[in-house]
Formats: sequence, structure tokens, C-alpha cells
Amino acid sequence: MRGVRIEKPHWKRNLTFILALFVLFSTVYVPTSLAESGNEPSDQEGHAAYAANEPSEQQADEVYAANEPSEQQADEVYAATQEQEDGRVELQAVSAEQLVIDKIAALQVTTLADREAVVLTRQNYNKLNANQKKLVTNLNLLEEAEARILNLWIDSAKIASPVDEGLVGVLIDQYEHLKENQKSLITHFGKLAEMEEKLAELRVVHEQDYSKAKVVQKLLDHMQVLKHADKSAAVKARASYDGLTSDQKAIVTNYHLLKEAENKIAVWEGKPLPHQAPGNIAYAGTRSSDYGVSGEWLGTADWQHITDQMKGYFPDAQPTYVWIIGRLDGGAGVGGARMEFERPEDGIDYAAKNISFGPPTKTGHLSHEDYLNYFDQQGIKVILQVESGFADMKDLMDLIFKKYGHHKSVIGFGVDVEWYYGVSEDAGLPVTDATARDWDQHLKTINPAYRLMLKHYSAQWLPPTYRSDIWFCNDSQSLGSIDGEVTGMYDDTMGFIPEFKAFADYFYPNDVLYQIGYAPDAMWYYPLQKPVIKNLGERLSEATRQKLGITWVDFTIKDPLTFPALFKTDREHITAVKRLLGYLRNSGNNMVGKRFGAQQATLTDALFVAQVRDVVNALSESQKALLEENDTANLILLEPLAVDIRIAEQDISALKLKDEAKLTAIRAAYDALTEEQQAKVASLAQLEALEKQMKVLKTSTSGGNQGGGGNGGGSYQPGVKEPEKKPENDGEKQEDDTTIIIPAADIHKGDSLKVTVQQVELRLDKAALKAIGANADLKASVVQGKLDGLSASDQATIGTRPIYHIKLQSGERTVSSLGGGTMSVSIPYKLKAGEDPNAIVVYQLHADHKLEVIQDSIYDEAAGKVIFNSGQTGQFAVGYSKPVYADVTGWYGDAVTYLAARGIVQGVDGQHFAPQANIKRAEFVQMIANIAGAEQPVQEKSAFSDVNEGDWYYAAVTWASSNGIVLGADGKFNPHALITRQDMAVILARYIDKAGKSTLTAIHEPIVFNDQERIAEYAQSAVAAMQTAGILTGRGNQQFAPQATATRAEAAQMISKFLQRTIK
Repeated sequence: MRGVRIEKPHWKRNLTFILALFVLFSTVYVPTSLAESGNEPSDQEGHAAYAANEPSEQQADEVYAANEPSEQQADEVYAATQEQEDGRVELQAVSAEQLVIDKIAALQVTTLADREAVVLTRQNYNKLNANQKKLVTNLNLLEEAEARILNLWIDSAKIASPVDEGLVGVLIDQYEHLKENQKSLITHFGKLAEMEEKLAELRVVHEQDYSKAKVVQKLLDHMQVLKHADKSAAVKARASYDGLTSDQKAIVTNYHLLKEAENKIAVWEGKPLPHQAPGNIAYAGTRSSDYGVSGEWLGTADWQHITDQMKGYFPDAQPTYVWIIGRLDGGAGVGGARMEFERPEDGIDYAAKNISFGPPTKTGHLSHEDYLNYFDQQGIKVILQVESGFADMKDLMDLIFKKYGHHKSVIGFGVDVEWYYGVSEDAGLPVTDATARDWDQHLKTINPAYRLMLKHYSAQWLPPTYRSDIWFCNDSQSLGSIDGEVTGMYDDTMGFIPEFKAFADYFYPNDVLYQIGYAPDAMWYYPLQKPVIKNLGERLSEATRQKLGITWVDFTIKDPLTFPALFKTDREHITAVKRLLGYLRNSGNNMVGKRFGAQQATLTDALFVAQVRDVVNALSESQKALLEENDTANLILLEPLAVDIRIAEQDISALKLKDEAKLTAIRAAYDALTEEQQAKVASLAQLEALEKQMKVLKTSTSGGNQGGGGNGGGSYQPGVKEPEKKPENDGEKQEDDTTIIIPAADIHKGDSLKVTVQQVELRLDKAALKAIGANADLKASVVQGKLDGLSASDQATIGTRPIYHIKLQSGERTVSSLGGGTMSVSIPYKLKAGEDPNAIVVYQLHADHKLEVIQDSIYDEAAGKVIFNSGQTGQFAVGYSKPVYADVTGWYGDAVTYLAARGIVQGVDGQHFAPQANIKRAEFVQMIANIAGAEQPVQEKSAFSDVNEGDWYYAAVTWASSNGIVLGADGKFNPHALITRQDMAVILARYIDKAGKSTLTAIHEPIVFNDQERIAEYAQSAVAAMQTAGILTGRGNQQFAPQATATRAEAAQMISKFLQRTIK
């Protein structure tokens, strides 16, 4: 081998060049995630974020051939020794294979602590080309070391639950891939058989637990509590449920029915609710990765939207994100981590440390500094996570916290153990107690308050006994079901809740984090009660003894069911919908489609089909146009089968009144089918028999109070509108075309006064007439107004539309304020081409040349008039304000336009309204405050401990509280909790009754909703009043869904209907 002589002053530079050649010649396969290229990650990627482009086994054996050095280069690379001679440095070239030979020779395996050295040496060997590998003469020693490591691993392995089947599978797989000479070194082979026997025993226990749990689940499903007399059914169900073990309880999927029944009984008996929001969910947020968010990445407003929504689901949780700052990079040295920031200028050869640098490349991605600055300001916390590969963990900590340690939002360091000393799926090494202690102690030398997070889908890859204050995070995914009913793509047997419970029990009492929401799991979580994130969080909370955190994975934060407001384009939305439709294919890991194909589909599968249909139906016409015929072919094929499954699940002998909603939903699904599909439904006769039996039940049931008795909260009775007695105004005198004089004697002949001037109609109510007085004649004038002094943008808002100056004069006194009374004004106006009537708004022009929107305004298309209410006289103009939101295309479009044009609601950003996002209590009360008068003065301190000065909703909530519109509970208002539909009705009803000036009249006959018994006693009268007044309707199938959380679209529709009803 040739020596290379260089001048001493340049030896570092040239050595760096040689090392650069080493990196070039040993470049490993770098999988490019589909997310980076603007596509969704493969749903079959399982635990690997990059599996969509992961090399095949054959590629893995030759993974570096694309950049393989020539034979000549292979003989002359990498300087290893230095000799000083006459002021010059001679570098003696050492071959890459010799370096590997030396590493192998240095291996000494005595404990599992030697595993990292063995794996790293194998990685160095794998980077050699074929000719180099032939020159490694001691490969047998590496193979021997690997066998000894496996032997130690088998000896240390312990089986605690069926979920450990994954560990046993890995150990068996590794054993089977050994050469015969290696297998001879496995002295603990017999333990593998023992572990399989142990697993079989545990599976039997789990099957027994499953059977016992399903007996109780069936009892809960048949329980009917419609009135207080039904309490015994709930008592019986409670006794049965409490008789289960904690593992068995985790298998029961309908425990929420018992909680709802017991809460209802408590309301009837005037007792505190026994079931409140979970108290052990301490952290809530999502994961963030450059590759996980599909399409355009998210801005700070998007992360705030996620934070607000998660806070609404889990009010007591600290907003916390798992923020990936260092992602796997197979091209960093032998395979390591890429830090998503610029490389430090410190002269360190980071390639030799298997570390690379580079900012995030996703479109729309800001720098991490920008996000962390925002989180600092908003009180959001982050755990900075790495996918380390072969990089040293302490080096990564030092780099990351030197860069970002000044941020108060940063609270810890996370390790995805799946990629610890591994660069392919399931290659990561388990973390020993010693390693965990070393990392933990080093982290606390950086900041004693920092906490370590270790993440893996199996507890067996995490430290056996070392705990400290570590967060242990489970990211198990692609499971078959929530309870173990069916297996998923990895043949799991336990199910989602039982598996996560076993994980939490293993690490009790340490805090645990649950990274959930992976795309394939939608096949079982989509049919759950909405909102699904809240639902899953509460279920996990019930199964977890310690504090926990909910971390929704970023692969599905752009999803119709989770955070739909985050879709940036229709194409992103359709990509998510196509993913759901793909699960209906009878191929690959599309488990729903495969079970239908094998005639093994479950009720959950049938409900998933129904949910997918709802998602497709909710698309706008432009979005549907992006779907191709074959996208929905499987949906159309499976819908009749799904209806048959849903019918078959109904037991006619056990049918009860509470089941009417199920039958109604099934009938609606059937009726929505095409004639061709309906012909394929085999059990229509059974459905008709069920419906007939339901009619019998309803007829035979007494018509007494089914809502229960006892103390339920408040009550509501809408006011009665005063009859109008209009004076004939026989004595009025026309002074000129713009003025009319009404004699004093005629002013108070009735409860209101109508005057028409220049086709402008003024109607003054009783309170306004009282403010005017009756001691003098009333002069009413309407003259053309002027746009003088308005800004260019305000002038554009008004354009050439009508402007009138309305004046009232009582004798010599000018009447400006109507003393709490109302003047209703009607102005003739013909819509211009393309104008949206909902965007027609009236403004008052003030003396300071500013426009103030009159929220109580509406365009009556039938009459061709603009109508508005005001408590003042002055100058008024008709204007046009058309907000444009890309995601407002449905039934709620008119309502959103109407409210947004008047400043009553706003979008989540300049282009999106997020109509399907849930609305929080504080947001709804702010809407009520807006319609009452935009900035309500605060007369007193907040009555709630969780509403403080400085909160954006402080004034609105304090105003509402002081007026008896909101009451709260236990001294708290819970501003971030999601509002239910029944509470929305109650709050609006209280506003009308106690603080508003309007009354509602019934325009519809009262109806009894199919879920009437679910409406709380305190909300019954409010819901009835809103329904008869046409302000609030059901959600279809004559169901009101009182305890369902309301969406922004529903709130907008309700407020819009109320305002428009009271203006006309």
C-alpha cells in the first residue's frame, strides 16, 4: 500500500478530504419518505416511518453498491496511522477491510453491554464491497460474537403478557437466520420453547378474560335507563362490571354506556355527577416530524389550532408535543442522525460521529427556532426527540441543547429506541438499565429539570428496572381492533386498550405517553363515538393507573376525523379520503377489505364502511371530482354487506326502546343505497321485523315522563311577543319629501309606531317610544348620506349602495339614543349581479369617519329589502362584505358567510373556517357576547377560578356569568372544554331569557327525538324551545345527539338562524 506524503501545515485539510472520500465510498441507502415528496406515507409501513422506500432483503445485502469504490480505491483508502519525519507527516493508508478486521479482533462478548460494539462492527462490515468482504479473514469471530449476544439476550428475556409475542418472534427469527456453526453456540435455545409455552398459557388466560368481559359488555349493551325507575338496571350492570379484573375491564368497549346512565341517575337525584373528565391525562398534543405531515407543512397558527382542540378534549392536560429534531439518516457515516439545523462551526468531524446537518425541507416548514419561540410565548411544551441510528446519544443531547436549550418550552429529550443502533425496521437495540442511567444522568447535567423519554412499541426494548423520572412512550400501531376481537397486520392478539394497559402496568408508577392515531388503526377507531381523539384518550385513561399523555401521531393530523381544518388544499383532503377507501380493498394489509373478502367481517368493519360513506358524502362537488370511479368501487360493493351485518347484530328477542336509534341508522343506510345495492341486501325482511317490533314496544310503553325526575339544573320558558297595535298616523303631516311630523297625541296610540319616508320604513318599539316621550310632536326625516372622510377600503365596502341619514326630533330635542329601545329600519335594495345576500351588511357611519357593523341586519330576498335594528339614530349605509373560506362549501355555508360578514365569527386563518372542528365553551360564549354587543364591559371579577384577566375570553365569560347566562360547576367554567349540543341550546336560551331583548315564537310542531332520553333534564325545555323555533335541529334520523360535541358549523347555523329570526 502506498504512503502519502504531505506538507505538515495541510495534513488536517487532506485528512478531512480522505475522510470525505470514506463517506462517499461508504454511502448507505437513504430511504426517501413518501411524505417528503408530497405523498402520504404507505399505510403498510408499520413501525418504520420510512418503509415505503425501504430496500428489499436482497438490496440490504448489497445496499452500498451504488457508491461502491473501485478495487484500486478499496486498496488505498483511509489514513489510520501517522509518522512524524523531518517536520513532515506521513499518513500510512490502512484499508477499510483492515479496519473491520481490527474491530472484529477487539470484540469481547461477556454481557449484553457488548451488544452495541458487535452491531456497529457488523454495520461496518456491511459497508464493504464484495471484494473487500472477501479479505476479511476473521468474519467467523464476528459471527461468533453475534451468536453469543443472541444467547445472552435469550437468557435475559422475560415474558409478562401476550404482547411479548413480538419479542419471542424477533428472537426466533434471529436464531433461524444464524448459520449452523452459530446455532451451536446458542446454549439457551430451550428457553425459546419455554417462552412459547408461556405465551400459550397467557393467551389462554387472555381468551378467558375476553369471554368474561364480553358477557358484561353484552349486559351493558342491553341495559336501558330511560327514567329513574330503570335505576336497578344500572345498579346490576355496575355490580357485574366491578366484578371484573382490571385486565378484563380493559376489554369492555362500551363502559361509556354505564357512565352515561349513572350520570343521568345522579342528575335525576340531584347528586354530583360520578363521572367527570379524566384526571390523570397530564399531557396532550401531537408528534411532529418533517416526514409525517402530508402535503404542505404547518405554521404556528396550525399548531395553535391543534393545541386548542386538544385542550378542549383534555382541559387539565399540559399542551405537549413530541418534536422530532433529529431524524434517521442512513448516509451520515455508517448510518446515524440528521440534525435539522445548521452544522456548528467547531471543527469537529461529525461524519465520523454518524451525524449530519440540514434544515427541514418540507414546503411550509419554518425553522425549529421559529416554532419554539412561539411555543415559549404560548405556554406549549415540547420534548425534543431523535432517531439516532449509530450516533452517540450524549453527542446528540449536547448538540441539541446547545442549540435549543434556552427555550422554556423545552422540557425533555426523547429517544425513538426503534432506531437506536439500527437503520432499518425493527433493527434497533434494546436499552439496558446501564445505558438508560447513563443517558438520564447526562441529560440532567445539562438541565436537572429535563426528563428523558424512551419510546418503543414493546416494553422489552426499554430498561428492565431503571426508572428515574423517565417518560415511557408506547407507539404500537397497526393493531387489529380495540379489544382483541380480530388481529391486525402484525397478528396481534391483545387489542389496543389491553396492549397499552400492559405497557403502562409494566412501567407503573412512571408517567407514560401514548403515541396513537396511526393510519391503519383508523379501520377500528373510525367507528368510535366522536370526537375519536377524546374518546380514545378517555378509554386509555380508564385503563391507566398513572399519569399519561396523549400524543396523536402526525401521519393523521390532516384527516377528516381529527383536524380537518389543517387541510391546505382539496388534493390533500382527497389523499386522506383515498387512504380510507383503500382499506376496503381485498389485498395487502387492508384488513377490513380482506375480512369482507373472507366473509369474516365484524360489526366494527360494517360501521367503518358506513363512516367512510359519510366522509365521501361530506365532500364538496369539486372534491368529489378528484375521486376516480375505481376509488369508490369497493365502497359500493361492500355497503350492502355492511348493512346485512348491522341488521344481523340486532336481537329481536332483546329489542328495547333504546335500540330505536340503531334501527333508524340502519334504515337510513339502507335507504341511501342505490336500487342495485338494495337488491343485494339479504336481510331486509329481518330489518322490517325489527322495525315492526319497535312499533309494538313504543305503543305498549306508557306515555309518562321518560326523562326522569329530580333536580336537573335550570329551566327555560321563551318570552311572549307583544301584539302590535299600530296607530293609523292620521294626524301625521308631510313637511317635505324627506320629513314627516307625527303629532304628540298619535305617538303612543299603540305599542309601536311605523313611519315611511322616501320608501324607507322606520318601526319604533314601545321602549323607543317611551324614550322619545309624548310631550311634543315627533319629526322623522330620512335624507341621503355621504361617504365623506371614509378610507378607501371602507368606501369600497359601501360602493354605490344606499346611504341614509335618519333623524328623529321631539319638539326642539334631537333624539340620538332610544334609551334601550329599538328602531327597525327597512331599506329597498336590489342585489347586484353575483352578490351573496348573506354578505349584505348595514354599517353605521360615525362622526370620526369610521364604520361600525350593525350585526342585527339581514337581506330579505322576497321583499327586496335590507332590514336592520338599531338603538340609535344616525347615518347608515348598505355595504358588502364577502368572506371567502376554502373549506366552507356545505349546508352551513350561508350561516358562516352571514356571521363572518358581521364579525361574529372568524376563520382559523385567512383562508379556512374549519367548519367540522369542535367548538369550545369559551368560543361559543364569545359568540353570544358578540351578538349582545361586541365588547361587553366587565362589571365584576370573574366568578370562575379558571377564567382570569388576560384570557381572551375573560370579558365575555364574566359578562355571561354576571347575567346568569353561564353557571359553571364547582367554581370552574372549563373554557377549553368542548361544548355539547344541549349546553349550546341552554346558553342561547338563557341569553334570550335573561339578557336578550328578543322573544321566540314557535314555527314548528314539537317533536320527540329518538334519543330524547339522553337529553339532560336541565336542557329539556331549552332544546324544545330551540326546536320549535327552528333554531336548532337534529342530526338526522330524528336524533338530537345532546351530549355530542358541537361543531363550528353547527354553532354558526344556530346563531345565524337566531339572529335572522329575531330581525325579521
